[in-house]
Amino acid sequence: MDPQKESLRILLVNDYVSKVGGAEIYLYLLKDEFESRGHTVRIIAGHSENIQSWFSRWFSPRYFNKTRSVIKEFKPDVLHAQNIFRCISPSPILAANLANIPVILTMHDYGLYCSQGWAIQNNLTKCSGYSLRCIFNCKGKFRGLLNFPLAVIKHIRVGVHRQLITWLSPRIICVSTGLTFDLKKSMPALRSRISYMAPPVKFMAQTKNENKSSGAFLYVGRLEEGKGIELILLAINELLHHQGISIRLTIIGSGIYREHLERMSKSLNITSNILFLGHLNHQEINYHYTKSTCVISASVWQESLGLALIEAQSVGVPVIASDAGGVRDIIIDNYTGMLFPVGNWRRLSECMAKIALNPALGVRLGVAGRQHVLDHFSKAEGISRLLDLYQFESAGRSNT
Repeated sequence: MDPQKESLRILLVNDYVSKVGGAEIYLYLLKDEFESRGHTVRIIAGHSENIQSWFSRWFSPRYFNKTRSVIKEFKPDVLHAQNIFRCISPSPILAANLANIPVILTMHDYGLYCSQGWAIQNNLTKCSGYSLRCIFNCKGKFRGLLNFPLAVIKHIRVGVHRQLITWLSPRIICVSTGLTFDLKKSMPALRSRISYMAPPVKFMAQTKNENKSSGAFLYVGRLEEGKGIELILLAINELLHHQGISIRLTIIGSGIYREHLERMSKSLNITSNILFLGHLNHQEINYHYTKSTCVISASVWQESLGLALIEAQSVGVPVIASDAGGVRDIIIDNYTGMLFPVGNWRRLSECMAKIALNPALGVRLGVAGRQHVLDHFSKAEGISRLLDLYQFESAGRSNT
């Protein structure tokens, strides 16, 4: 540990204890890095979404009391909350406030910005922020007449969370400049408490793979509707059956959408060009990065950032992504990667064709992309910035 840095006791809070997605990867990265620097870390986390969590996510007495108990025993210098709005609720933040413990809240998604979570309207234009229009105009999980009551309930719950967070006033850090701008606009009362901080990222090991395949595209992430994987399948169908370009897609990830995607692949007659590998560990994912021509993210919803894209770029693999949310922090179009309009699979197919037919372009984008993420998402610098913020907030609270 840096001798000039005081050892801290850090309480991390998150909805899930298991590694569900990017927020959980971030959570355990922080734990490992803080402990390696001599700090003490404790985690409070839930396990899964269930019937009970439908009620606890509004405000959880259980996690309020659990946090109070941990604070009394652990005596943390700071509480750093991650995703807390699906299971745990903002209750640990209230417990910390009552104990005069400073709170940092990292926003990993658009959950406070749009009540439907996608932050994209049915016409694929960006949502203007939390309002009744979210119920009627925004894409999301609860669509259609039968789901209307659920959409209304979710809208009210997000409104309650917004009011609680405004009242509790934690220091909020967002993982992208786009999310920072949108949240400041949507929650003006907290404008001075919201800021951008590039997340620390553990880069994948860069290894040479002499067997790198041509036309081998890769998707890494959860298999769910908002990820836009259908668009990739449509683009592959166009390239294979209408342009005669040899393309293959490997899909890494799990989710309830897999069966739908397999049926769609069969209906498009592209099954032999699509490989579903399910959930893999980081070492296995890194192997597939190095074998790939390009990594694709076709999200329809507003992505807060895009961890898979950063990981791919860190090993020099070019990336293509829909121009949604915080992706522009990662991709400078036609320089560190390629962007296409949200939902436009024809433009996606054009981007894929350019990289498949022009290996030199892929190399150029890969080199520039790697340098970009090395410059902006350094793990060491990101951890140091967080520790500085913890020290600042802790010192400020102790002086009040």
